[in-house]
Amino acid sequence: MSDPAKYWPGGIPSHVRCHPEPIGWETLPEEVKGWQLFLEENAVVRRDGNDDENFEVTQRRQLVSRWAALPQADRDGYQARGTPRDRERFLASYGDKVWYPREALQDRGPTWRDRSGKESQNLFCVCTAPYPLNPRNRAIWTKLRIMTYALDGGDRTMFGYHSDPGAGLLVPNAAGPNPVTAEKYMRWCHVEAADLDKMAMTSAGTVIFYSGVGRVLLTDQQALESGPMLLCGLENNGQVMVQARVWPFTLYRHWPDDGWDAERMILEYNLDMSPRLSKANMEDDILDILEGIRGYVPGSPDVWLDYIERYAPGYLEMEAEGDGMVYDYDHSRFRTTEELESLDLEDDEVYPCPGRRIV
Repeated sequence: MSDPAKYWPGGIPSHVRCHPEPIGWETLPEEVKGWQLFLEENAVVRRDGNDDENFEVTQRRQLVSRWAALPQADRDGYQARGTPRDRERFLASYGDKVWYPREALQDRGPTWRDRSGKESQNLFCVCTAPYPLNPRNRAIWTKLRIMTYALDGGDRTMFGYHSDPGAGLLVPNAAGPNPVTAEKYMRWCHVEAADLDKMAMTSAGTVIFYSGVGRVLLTDQQALESGPMLLCGLENNGQVMVQARVWPFTLYRHWPDDGWDAERMILEYNLDMSPRLSKANMEDDILDILEGIRGYVPGSPDVWLDYIERYAPGYLEMEAEGDGMVYDYDHSRFRTTEELESLDLEDDEVYPCPGRRIV
């Protein structure tokens, strides 16, 4: 059974739907002012002695469901009485700037999970293949996750910083869609727990997302079959605005720190014309896969070997024993950026080359 603190019991109700089209950021505060007034007038404080650990998330879901089910005339009434919040206060939903009642303060929502059980809510590279992964999918997901590291040398993952591993496995609601597609991704992220830090309700009773929108790299079943992942740009109603199939290492130089969205990345660097058409036999050894698309991979085979061992200790030895497929590599062994920064690049005992033959 899914954790009720993270997943809507029984699945998200069918009447709780995303807005049919994106809403301009300039008009968003006006569009949701009725919903905000509804929250202020209907959210209640946890009473003394109430030890229900899911009280807040349950209340948020009830309020979302009620607003979506209200007659339009009732929502219009709230809209008429509501006052738009200051744009800065609306978008900065934390601390003393939180725009919704403290009775509905956010707690943890759905998470991306390592096979080890480690969880994170701030990832950009997510495996969305049918859950739980079968042995073949799990082995190939491990290879693709290795490819999200800088294979030409460095001390970081492509996405993660400090203790964040940067990539993880999406665990769907047992009562919801499986797998979660790109079109359902924002709904899974934020509607499951009625995450008011990221979503609001419109005057039409639909869901709109005002934060956490932009770019995501999905490892879906097609990626596990042929290699290239799905880079998506998402609108604030959850729709896929733009997408392209890319190998993760083509993004090493195209994932700048200045907040570029997926659309700009794809158009600026012609990512949709990059090696997305170069497919691979994903059951081959990881080095053979990299050799097959060598023109697109930075570095050289000897460098790849050293850094694969550095990033995923013990993987290459297990792969050699498994004839290219490692079904049970423990993802908690993947090193975080923080761990990598503490290693000595010149210390052969840290990342010994296992003697893989290079052709």
